[in-house]
Amino acid sequence: MYEKNYVLLVAFVFLMMASCSDESLVPDSSATDRNMHSIVFTIAPPSAEPVTYAMEQDLNECRIETLDVYEFDCDEIFSLDEAVLHAVYTADTEGYEWSDSQTGGSNGLRLVLKPDLSDTGERIFLFVANAGCATNGGTSEDLTQLTSGSITMGAFIRKLTQELADEGPASPFVMTGFSEQIKIVHEMQYSGHIAMTRAVARIDLCTVLTNANDLLAITSITLKNVPKSSCLFPMPKLTKTETEITYENPSDALTYKTKTAAALDYTFETEEPGKQRTKRLFYLYERAQSQFEEKGTPTLSIEGEYTPENADRAVKVYYEIPFDRSVKRNYLYTVQLGVENDLEGYKGRVCGITVEKWQGETEVSGDIALLTVAANEKDEIYMYDETTHTLTITLPVAQSLTDVFTVVSAFKDDVFTFETEDPNTAKTIVNPNNGWITNGTIVDGKVSFDVAENTLGLSREGVIWIKSSKDATGADAYGIKIVQQGETGVSQNGLLSFSSFFDRYVQNHREENSFLTIQVLGHRNEIIG
Repeated sequence: MYEKNYVLLVAFVFLMMASCSDESLVPDSSATDRNMHSIVFTIAPPSAEPVTYAMEQDLNECRIETLDVYEFDCDEIFSLDEAVLHAVYTADTEGYEWSDSQTGGSNGLRLVLKPDLSDTGERIFLFVANAGCATNGGTSEDLTQLTSGSITMGAFIRKLTQELADEGPASPFVMTGFSEQIKIVHEMQYSGHIAMTRAVARIDLCTVLTNANDLLAITSITLKNVPKSSCLFPMPKLTKTETEITYENPSDALTYKTKTAAALDYTFETEEPGKQRTKRLFYLYERAQSQFEEKGTPTLSIEGEYTPENADRAVKVYYEIPFDRSVKRNYLYTVQLGVENDLEGYKGRVCGITVEKWQGETEVSGDIALLTVAANEKDEIYMYDETTHTLTITLPVAQSLTDVFTVVSAFKDDVFTFETEDPNTAKTIVNPNNGWITNGTIVDGKVSFDVAENTLGLSREGVIWIKSSKDATGADAYGIKIVQQGETGVSQNGLLSFSSFFDRYVQNHREENSFLTIQVLGHRNEIIG
């Protein structure tokens, strides 16, 4: 009886062990949540680069009401055309989170995606905004209903917008953007910046008259031979190494309904004597110039009444203005109208069509960097780590480093300054480089500076800041760590970290300053000493 009970006891213990072992193979429910890897995107509506005239654009033109994300699997493919849809994220999807909201249509949006744990590998994310809005725009079908494996990227980017009738696309406009190719691994934390692009172009009208008191009153405007719809993205050919961008549009043409001053379809505003402008006259989809013969040339037909200075009556003038170049999405075309007088009398004259990248001059929030900085690497002299914003100079000798970085501002007419002291008005760190980084200059966005000889034997670290003239307090200055290797040739892995550098600095200067601010990766953290 004892032996029988002992056998049963042993069998029970082995059964429990097997049960515990099996349980360990089953993931805990909390571990299957979308919390092991996170992808953070800052979504920038097209308002980062203002047009060359200082007019604030209509906020509706950069408004994002809905944003859908399409994840494509790029593993083991030659052409990105072949990438297959892996997942769709919408506002109602698990793993899709806004961390803050858009304000007034102009600020950046921060989107967090948390893919499934099984979702690993090479991926590209495509972004489509305002596709389902109930306006004269959007997409021709509900793309959010697409399922995994149902479509390639090549077919997806050729999906069409809604077909127009006799009115142009209405805001909020369809916008698109795409990420770089991202390799998703377990427990990764990725941050990326997505610049959204409108799927439409815009036409403004400007009068340029000889005399300040001349008057040109436009009575009607018609836009002919414009596309009925457009592809989502202007990228018909994608490979692993090259993106060929064209503006071909397969859709047929139509004519927009005529706009008249009597119907208040547009309003001219006086900018200066003899010059008036009407903005947001028409929105239209893109069309490549190579398609004009087949599809028709986009053409403006304008009628007006011209009253010369000191004249007591107006004369009729007419304009027929065919486009002489491709119409590209997210570009602004300003048609300049004048009047000339020849033997036959007054005639309408086209002074030209100016073309500008169409962006809005609206306030850029803190979520969108005032500056973007790229390193012009020279491996034999220095190396740059984009992740830690660290420039490592490989030799201890004194040298002049030219055009090390290229700086681009979010604003026109910005002026950059090179700082060796923290430009933040609340700062207390003074010259953390002890004078070995000097003569910093920024010319045409190119950053150059000198470094003294490193006689310490070990590597040394310093910090430089690049400040925008649009940043009054210096709070958003771009901080870069500079590491110069010493004569002993300390390996990169042996270099002090940025945090340890400042820990050491705080200890050495604790009596001098009771409050320190530091900037890491362009973001500022406060340390109480």
